[in-house]
Amino acid sequence: MGTGRAAKIRCARRRRVGYSESTLLTMYEYVMYGSTMRLLLTFEYPFHAMGYGGGHQITRGLARALARQGHEVHVACTGVDELGVAAADSGVQYHFGGSFSPRSSPWSAAAVALPLVHRLRPHIVCSFTSEAAIVLPVARAAGARTLMYLAAPDLKPFRSASMATLRDVRRSLGQFLQFVGCGAAHRILTLSDYLAEQATARWGIAPCRLEAVGVGLDDAICATPVVVAPTLPAGGLHLASVGRLCFAQKPLDVAATALALAPDTWSRWSIVGAGEDDAALRAHIERLGIGGRVDMLGTLPSAEVKSVLDRAHAAILPSRYESFFLSVYEAAARGRPVLTSMVADIARDFAHNPSVRALPVVQAAAFAQVLREWRADYPEVAAQALADAERVRLRLTWDHVAARVLEAAHHPRFRDSSSVPAAA
Repeated sequence: MGTGRAAKIRCARRRRVGYSESTLLTMYEYVMYGSTMRLLLTFEYPFHAMGYGGGHQITRGLARALARQGHEVHVACTGVDELGVAAADSGVQYHFGGSFSPRSSPWSAAAVALPLVHRLRPHIVCSFTSEAAIVLPVARAAGARTLMYLAAPDLKPFRSASMATLRDVRRSLGQFLQFVGCGAAHRILTLSDYLAEQATARWGIAPCRLEAVGVGLDDAICATPVVVAPTLPAGGLHLASVGRLCFAQKPLDVAATALALAPDTWSRWSIVGAGEDDAALRAHIERLGIGGRVDMLGTLPSAEVKSVLDRAHAAILPSRYESFFLSVYEAAARGRPVLTSMVADIARDFAHNPSVRALPVVQAAAFAQVLREWRADYPEVAAQALADAERVRLRLTWDHVAARVLEAAHHPRFRDSSSVPAAA
């Protein structure tokens, strides 16, 4: 594989095409496949209430968008259909493995996907999780266009061989299998520019093999018009938080401490999500003496998340690291002010949206201070959030993401990514 300046020059040459990308895509699709394509999406986790999160939403959002565009879409995954997604996602065909074990999920997902590769002969196979290391080489050998969609919150540094790298492999085997799967992918897709930059810096993937296709908002979030926030009660703001309950990534314990520091700024706090720190958060809230004003709602479907956001005056969403903080965009799309952290592309994407406050540090006192400011000036903050909502809704659609995924898979200049050099 080439390195250094020569590698960058070769990557740049592959970008020099005579036609627009959309024209070439249309030509390639009709010559190779006709107007309808068969796609297989693979995902190692089950669609269960416990653990349902961003990866599930991304897989379903892309699958539904591709089906709406008239393509034949299959999803291979583990477990059983506990949430009824097969009935809810019209046009998408789900294939469930029937069982799930965290230790064997990559192999269980591959066991579901590989027979489909041979039986369906899909034109495109896109893997989202660690089953990629097994599925994508087989799919590529069978003649499919292969894609790896990276959506991890943070990428471990697997680029060079060292003892630290070996420890990371042992601790993050699932992510290492994604890294291996990238080698068999014609293109590597990411949900943000931030993650694409990490893939180059930490995994050594050449920029010309990467495509930041973005992510879309769930249909339930954008299906209905934005509603004005409820009248502010004398007790203060009704706050909402959405996300996995894991302090190492989403420190809602710090948010709880912030609310205890500014008790006169808020009246209720609704928390949507589940995770390993569920019990610890409940205990922390009780120790702070604010349990009577907190509702822990567990995992909810997207339509009910929308309702929680609509009933709230603002969202509080602290985070230590993200590749794309979807909950921030969802709350902003529902016209609610958002108090969050400066992670991933948040600062850039909301540079012109003053109703989204991204703090550089996760610190209870800093969060409490913003809540005091919002309590004092809420009518102005709420009006700005409503004005910002439409810009977010128009920018983040799954139809746009689906088009970019197809473009990345079929563009003629990527017919053989094995000749594309690695990054310098």
